[in-house]
Amino acid sequence: MEEYNLTIILCCHVIPPEEKIALYQKKCRQLILFCADSAESISSDILVVPWQPEDGKVAALKKAIEQATSTHILWLEANENLPPIPELQAKTFYPASILNVKSESRALNWQIRLFPNFNFDHLSGFEIPELFPVLNKAGICRADESLAIEKGGALFPLKRIKKEVNNEAGGTMYDFWRGILASEEEKFTLAAKYFKKVLKRHELTQWNTLAALNSLANALMESHAPEKAKKIAEESIARTPYQRAPYLILHQYYNLKGDYEKAYQELLRYRKFVVKKTEANWDVLLPKAQTTLLLAEISRHQGRHKQAYKHYSQLFDNSNGNVNQSIIEKLFIYSVELQRRAKAMQYFYALFGDEGYIQPDDDRSINIREALSLIVDKGWYDFASDIYSRLVKQQPEDEKLRHGLIRTLIKNDEFEKARALI
Repeated sequence: MEEYNLTIILCCHVIPPEEKIALYQKKCRQLILFCADSAESISSDILVVPWQPEDGKVAALKKAIEQATSTHILWLEANENLPPIPELQAKTFYPASILNVKSESRALNWQIRLFPNFNFDHLSGFEIPELFPVLNKAGICRADESLAIEKGGALFPLKRIKKEVNNEAGGTMYDFWRGILASEEEKFTLAAKYFKKVLKRHELTQWNTLAALNSLANALMESHAPEKAKKIAEESIARTPYQRAPYLILHQYYNLKGDYEKAYQELLRYRKFVVKKTEANWDVLLPKAQTTLLLAEISRHQGRHKQAYKHYSQLFDNSNGNVNQSIIEKLFIYSVELQRRAKAMQYFYALFGDEGYIQPDDDRSINIREALSLIVDKGWYDFASDIYSRLVKQQPEDEKLRHGLIRTLIKNDEFEKARALI
């Protein structure tokens, strides 16, 4: 078993089950729990630091750090996985990208979670610990490696951010959290003011500077200052292209301006970097389906039907056909226009089914007749004839359907069948 000179500090509301504790102990020399419920019995070789949520996490974390005996410390929260531990280096901290695995629009958040054990004389924050200023002052540098932590809930629930703000902890990110709260309340002009204050500080990490820039750009966009938002987003990208939010802001800007080609290109840039590791804190990640839909819609606005068809069909295929009916309608129309006969048949039946699907005067009947007109106009008479024959069997008294079938039979040189219907 690989042994690490490591103390794991776990923040939890209740004592974890034995199997989870055993998992932690395999990876460390010392396990410390700062726990809201310490009444349960627990092994004597595990240190429990009593903690109440109203006291904030930072104070309890500081107490736990004071009792750590290993060369390095890893702190985790109860709903986070235990990440692989890198080779520990002296005077080196390891940031963690924290991924909310339950969110459709998952945000990545950089935090310092693994760091050398030394005398912490001050920790900023109340609910959200801020270790970088202390580590930076002590000459502790960032490692090339990072941790990947998966979290089973929101990175920072709104109530936790409110606690951070209400206690006026005064850390370098204090105004950032004020800006996030203002944004949640749709007070975007006020939010922009707070984000500008954050950017005046000199102690920020690269990832927090990017978080403040991107949040400022978003607040400016929402407060109807798109030109300023564009400038800030471009400044953010100039610092590093390896992030996501500014491309989405620029996409929004160009889409608002009606410059759909540039809006499309910004989405492609976003998609290029979304597979790479972000360097920005509080970054965003659109669901893949949403990105594909945006690309399709922009292509449609540009009149680029072949391109729009490609993206809509990707959306259809990736979701096994479980998409909005309006998307299937577009796919059917584009497949007819682009002469994709097999695909047109697939999308026709996805829209209407292949039996029992028409009533004399309902909207569905109108849509089917319009679809059949497109098929006939394209000259796919055998396809149209097959559909008409099914409809006539169900609605034999409908003269328009019967005439449609006769016409397509004649076009197919099936004169005997056509004569039998006259």
